[in-house]
Amino acid sequence: MVLELCNGGDFFAFVQKHRGISNQNMCGKFFAQLLSAVSHMHRLGIYHLDLSLEQMMISESSSSSSSSSSSQPDRDLKLIDFGMARFRLDSNKQPSSSSSSSSSGEEKQASSSSPSSSSPRLFPGINLGKPGYKPPEMWKERPFDGEKVDVFCMGVVLALMCLGWPPFATSLAKEYFLVARGKLRGLMGRYGLHRQADAYTNSGLLDLITRMLAEDFTKRPTLAQIIEHPWVRRYGAGPLLEELKSNYQQQQQQLLYHFHQSADLRYLQEIGEVLAQQALLRYCPLSLHLQ
Repeated sequence: MVLELCNGGDFFAFVQKHRGISNQNMCGKFFAQLLSAVSHMHRLGIYHLDLSLEQMMISESSSSSSSSSSSQPDRDLKLIDFGMARFRLDSNKQPSSSSSSSSSGEEKQASSSSPSSSSPRLFPGINLGKPGYKPPEMWKERPFDGEKVDVFCMGVVLALMCLGWPPFATSLAKEYFLVARGKLRGLMGRYGLHRQADAYTNSGLLDLITRMLAEDFTKRPTLAQIIEHPWVRRYGAGPLLEELKSNYQQQQQQLLYHFHQSADLRYLQEIGEVLAQQALLRYCPLSLHLQ
């Protein structure tokens, strides 16, 4: 077996070493890479469900454009460990392993009593993920939206990146409810981080984190909406849009093909979300996750 060399170590150690990434340009670059990787997975109908700093590795390479020995290396994030990943419920790529068959009875039972039958993104309640990254609905083992679980985990990752410390232990802690209600700035003030809190507020970073960590998963933004957020467009959109624009034509063709070929009403809501936001059509409509 041959694996890619990730000579920069894991991302958790990197963030811990630097006590957070206060440089928003660097933070935005890393977040854009994570957003691009997760978007690619979702387009293939796969949800990671266990995103965390520990599940990302860093690949370092020296910049060929600079001869200075003191120049910073180019760093790229690599997403790993898909042990808890799940296929979209309508995907024809569902695994036939024993792990999937053992839970088939549970899924069938849940589908009759939950809204999972009306949305291919909604899964029956199951307890997955790390305690510090797990959204409230997974603690309660309620039906969960695969995309919105990944969005929540990415929100925790983004908070850890910019702060260097976890704003809450779990999404059951009282600190979490403060963050979910837009009180992260006040929480930072408790640690004397007033200047940093002001900078993150003015740039829109705290607003993005608050939205991604919403207690009600239906109120969390889609990946397409995250791409349109002012903070992402300012600090992370550059490298991201270059990739998305190259896939724009293909995604539009997939949308039209799926709309004409499928009579499945479960897709109408997702298509409507994109069509209702005409500005998003300039970019890749990632919230569709079309095959």
